[in-house]
Amino acid sequence: MQQSMTGFCHLSEIVGTKQILLDIKCLNSKSFDCNVRLPFLYKELEQDIRNLLSVHLVRGKIDLIIGIEWLEQPVSSFINKTAFKTHFQVLKEIKKELDLLDYEPDWFSVIVRMPDVVQTTTPQLSDEEKNAVLSIVLKGLEQVVQFRKYEGQSLMSDILKRIDIIEEVVKKIEPFEQQRIEAIKQRILNSLKELLGDNNYDKNRFEQELIYYLEKMDITEEKVRICSHCKYFREVSMNEMYAGRKLQFIIQELGREINTLGSKAQDFNIQQQVIIMKDELEKIKEQLMNIL
Repeated sequence: MQQSMTGFCHLSEIVGTKQILLDIKCLNSKSFDCNVRLPFLYKELEQDIRNLLSVHLVRGKIDLIIGIEWLEQPVSSFINKTAFKTHFQVLKEIKKELDLLDYEPDWFSVIVRMPDVVQTTTPQLSDEEKNAVLSIVLKGLEQVVQFRKYEGQSLMSDILKRIDIIEEVVKKIEPFEQQRIEAIKQRILNSLKELLGDNNYDKNRFEQELIYYLEKMDITEEKVRICSHCKYFREVSMNEMYAGRKLQFIIQELGREINTLGSKAQDFNIQQQVIIMKDELEKIKEQLMNIL
């Protein structure tokens, strides 16, 4: 089953005292183009998350954002009691030495400004929380892949209908071929008669030249190749995963055969059918740009 490169998900889960918010958005791209935005606390998980994205999503322009909402605000600073007491004793001794017995400062406001009295802590990421975050990312990726499969199925259904149309149009060309040959033969014969008169040309030579000319204009090979490319396109789309690029190559070859058929046709009715095939081909190309 082919997948689209378009997908998205939004997840929200509670882990400890945090609510983890995950957003993933995917668009089509020729390569794996990944942008990951994480809170500082989860920066060490970035490479693991990128690896998960490359394995599960393979290709596309991918944006992943993780946010944190604290359910309980963490205590990130504390007073070092030992340092506070040490500074207090030193300041009291200095006061006594300087005979400042009548001076009574606001000890607390002075000491909390001293070095090492108020200390901050950096939150640590536990193994349990690491596993929880990566588990949330995996759940999000599963949602994205499911979305991609659904979208891919819809796209391929439309593309295969257009492949069917191209094959049907090739069959419609057949009735015009004999008519085209007769028209070309008559046109050449009329031109010769105008130039040389009714009996002033070698009829055997005319037949030989006409056969050579019609062989060069024969479109049987192009029709066979168009049908072969359509058949191969179906086989690849049904049996190979992540076949977007390969399907694009097949469509390029299909386009060459249709163009060659059109240049050989020299018939208004056949040219009309070629235009229909080209129109369907352009729509297929547009749709294939989004197939993984």
